Amino acid sequence: MGKPRVHWPGEQLCNSCFYTGMRTYGQCPRCGHDGVLPARARHDDPRPCCLECGGVDPDAYRCRTCAHEGEIYRDGQCARCALRDNLDHLTPQPRRADIKRVRSAMIEALCRAQRPESVMTWMRNADAREILKDLMTGTIACTHESFDEFPHSKTTEHFRSILEQHGLLPRRDHYLAIFEKWLAAKEAAADTPETWAMAYRFATWHHLRRIRAQSVPGDSSEGAVRSAKQEITEVIKFLNWLHHTHARTAQTSTQLDVDQYLQSGPTTRHLIRTFFVWCRANHINTSVEIAHRYAKTTPTLTDEQRLQWIQTLMRGNVTSLHQRVAGLLMLLYAQPLTRVVALEIGDLQLTPTEMRISLGTEPTPVPAPFAVLIYELLEHRPNLQTTGSDTMYLFPGYRPGRHLHAQTVMKELRRLGINLHGARNSALDNLVKLAPPPIVADMLGYSYQVTERHAALAATTYSRYAQSLATTIATVN
Repeated sequence: MGKPRVHWPGEQLCNSCFYTGMRTYGQCPRCGHDGVLPARARHDDPRPCCLECGGVDPDAYRCRTCAHEGEIYRDGQCARCALRDNLDHLTPQPRRADIKRVRSAMIEALCRAQRPESVMTWMRNADAREILKDLMTGTIACTHESFDEFPHSKTTEHFRSILEQHGLLPRRDHYLAIFEKWLAAKEAAADTPETWAMAYRFATWHHLRRIRAQSVPGDSSEGAVRSAKQEITEVIKFLNWLHHTHARTAQTSTQLDVDQYLQSGPTTRHLIRTFFVWCRANHINTSVEIAHRYAKTTPTLTDEQRLQWIQTLMRGNVTSLHQRVAGLLMLLYAQPLTRVVALEIGDLQLTPTEMRISLGTEPTPVPAPFAVLIYELLEHRPNLQTTGSDTMYLFPGYRPGRHLHAQTVMKELRRLGINLHGARNSALDNLVKLAPPPIVADMLGYSYQVTERHAALAATTYSRYAQSLATTIATVN
């Protein structure tokens, strides 16, 4: 046991035990009191009991402001009331109604945090404290444009998320906004004004217009933005090369130029294909064609490897609970992690007999052992300490109102050694063997073409295996 935090009748509690006890709530088994159960009535009775039954004065652990029973943070107040006092004294009451509304909403949002102590720790950051003061006094207008003027930082984005979550700012597509900023700064990568003019025209009229058309406020266009950035970057590289190597432009480029460029570098150069499809459609260059590039191999896991990873994530504490659940959704249901992290609690259907999860048009049954892990995740979702406790995401992110970033999960699962693409392919191959491809598509949110292709590949592989096995048996006989 560590250094004693409190000395109660018959026992001493270290910091860790005191912290746990003061967050244990329920009905006292001795007197029926409904409240905090940090004490023990007797050494031979392991059941936690209320303060009074444990011989401790309950008034010493009752907030003088809200009468909440639990740990006292400062001057007879619980952490939540102490935080409210801090926020009330941070700025004077404004006169303008709109600023008063923002101030009041910010205080309520921060005070509703699951762990107000975390908010007070966060407020020790000078930047966070100054931005909060400026918001509560109206020095900073409560608009996206005001936040866009700040240098990009975790602090400003955290405030933006709080304001969006509580209706003080309209929700917007975060990745679309980042893409617009990125595109404006991309001009520096072009070697000539003509190169930038063409690249910008393609980026604006093909990618930006499409992303804007498909964007829904509050949703994420992360995948589309990442793809657009890659293609635009490759197009600028190609146009720079074309200018320096052949003194030509997109309009005068020849098929021979393009073939030479593609054959002399990495496969990422094939990303310029979309650019030339767009050029043909807009009569900029109709002489160049680039065929679709198909991967020569498809990464997969063997059935034994996939089963081993499922067992590892189900049984072992190899990583945090939410990472394990995300990995199992990929290994069992072939779900891309970008879709997994965006799942909401409402996507789970709970009945007395089973759990189902909505991944496509038809809810999918969840095996009982895996359902136990999901129930545990519902009780211990991550990142709820500061202002994000009312989020409906199954995998809450670090910022209020947003889900966990897919890259965070990907990095952790790759660290464990899981081949993510191979795991998804193997899961889908396995599922289309067990059920008709259209049913798998409806249940998992895939297109019919994808599941039919995997079914065809699985059947081909199986037929080859069967032929090989027959040949082997014939040889032995």
